[in-house]
Amino acid sequence: MKRNYPPEVLDMIVRSREAGNACYLNADTFEVVEIPYSVMDQEYKPTIEPYISLFNKIESEWKVSIRLDPIHYFEYQYVIRDFAKDVISDLFQTEGLDDYLLEKEQIMKLKSYIEQADYNIEWYKYKHEHLLNSLKRFLDFDPETAPPQVEVNGFYNDDGTKVDIETIPTPGLCITCKKYFTDDWEENLLCNINRHDQKDDNDFRCGAFDKL
Repeated sequence: MKRNYPPEVLDMIVRSREAGNACYLNADTFEVVEIPYSVMDQEYKPTIEPYISLFNKIESEWKVSIRLDPIHYFEYQYVIRDFAKDVISDLFQTEGLDDYLLEKEQIMKLKSYIEQADYNIEWYKYKHEHLLNSLKRFLDFDPETAPPQVEVNGFYNDDGTKVDIETIPTPGLCITCKKYFTDDWEENLLCNINRHDQKDDNDFRCGAFDKL
């Protein structure tokens, strides 16, 4: 059965994720538990109270829980890209946003630039609506057929199918990059997304390339 999540619940989740919280959504009761991402370990388990008790309650009492991680900085690149195309048509903003993932510093500078511009009010409204629609699309599934806990931190195609990272080709440029040899899961995720996005292109480009 498809759930009709209350708009105020979805709105709160988006704002909480932007504030750096992981949100656990009970698909049956629509209850939401917010846990600061900063107090979670590498296995996504909280390390301090009262969040440990809240997490244990989720695991033991909730039938279907959906974990929604904080908004990652690379998600803002797509919001900025669409905002630039739909609202401001600013070439400074759109240049390179379709081609490859930018580094965190570049994305946050663009975000800061927009937030200080004359159209910042339009930006805040557009950003929230964009993230809200993204959340709605993800939740458009039947929780009864989903695993007990569904995570919004995977790597998926536009049609919703999960990407098998083993099938992503590795361009020669990556082999000569320092980031290719890192154990940082976040860096590896971004690199894999970038490779996957350009897997059918003749020329591979990367704004985060750091030569060995």
